[in-house]
Amino acid sequence: MKAINKYFVSLIILLSVSGCTLSNLTPESKLFDSTQKQFDKIYIVDNQDSLITLESILDTFKSSGFDIVSNRDMNSYFKMYYGKKRFDSYHSVMIENKEISLKLLKKNPLFGLYIPLKIVIWQEHSKVYIASVALHTISRISNISSADSDLILYMDKLDATIKQALPHATRINKVNTNLTLEISKINNIVYPITILENEAPLDYIAEYEADFEGYLQKFGLKVPYYRDVLKSYDSEELNNKYDFFHIYSIEKLNVIYKISKIYPQCATNLPVSISIYKKKGYNKLHINYISPDYLIKYLEIDNMKLKNSLLKFSKMLDENIEYQKEAF
Repeated sequence: MKAINKYFVSLIILLSVSGCTLSNLTPESKLFDSTQKQFDKIYIVDNQDSLITLESILDTFKSSGFDIVSNRDMNSYFKMYYGKKRFDSYHSVMIENKEISLKLLKKNPLFGLYIPLKIVIWQEHSKVYIASVALHTISRISNISSADSDLILYMDKLDATIKQALPHATRINKVNTNLTLEISKINNIVYPITILENEAPLDYIAEYEADFEGYLQKFGLKVPYYRDVLKSYDSEELNNKYDFFHIYSIEKLNVIYKISKIYPQCATNLPVSISIYKKKGYNKLHINYISPDYLIKYLEIDNMKLKNSLLKFSKMLDENIEYQKEAF
């Protein structure tokens, strides 16, 4: 009985910090309403028989046409650096259906911030949770219409796979009524660059990124994921349009450690994705990223220590980008 009571206390705490109540739990069969201000999706299912495992979940994604790009056991990092873990298990997973994501990237390069998609899988006591970003979030940030057929297909495929991985799961429906993602938090930086006559664009970006990564290390920022988009897709259309297109995932580990204690779904947006690209025929560098401090509103964070950790992280990124702009 004590164990059962302990579980219900934990569940009520999780629901309250997520802005949810038992009354607004939505059955998993209800379709997502893209007109609502839902910025993340959290599914929960009872796993007392332990039939659902991380391996079974990842296998379901693979069989549904998703590549498992990365699977990080965040507790292993937390225990190594901070001596504690979050929940019984806590995994940050990157997934992708390359066919659909390529179509969306061709529609708007801002979709590069969602290559790959991030999901979070965690277990606490007998409950398994999966969190992912919602259609509204991706539409707002990528500037691709929420009515776009490929974006809807991608989100429907993601939802269907989560429901298959977590049979009889319940969706925790969090509707943020006062949030509009500030346009200023979506950084779309474009500035002229000088490429010497005998210098290839790839030589330029190689030098730029070597300096960029050195600056990140100086401030304790990690790069758990990097992708050369043109190589990974081998798309004639993209190759004809861009000289290079690179995607970084950048994290400050202690930021995820601090915030995930109360907001485990934060890892659907952390690490922060940054895309860097140059279009053929134009000596301009494009840098896209979302300032991490937008999570303050996204998650409705009111704790000042958590707010400050995100603000400091944002300042580090902003200063790095500004430094590179002046140096190159």
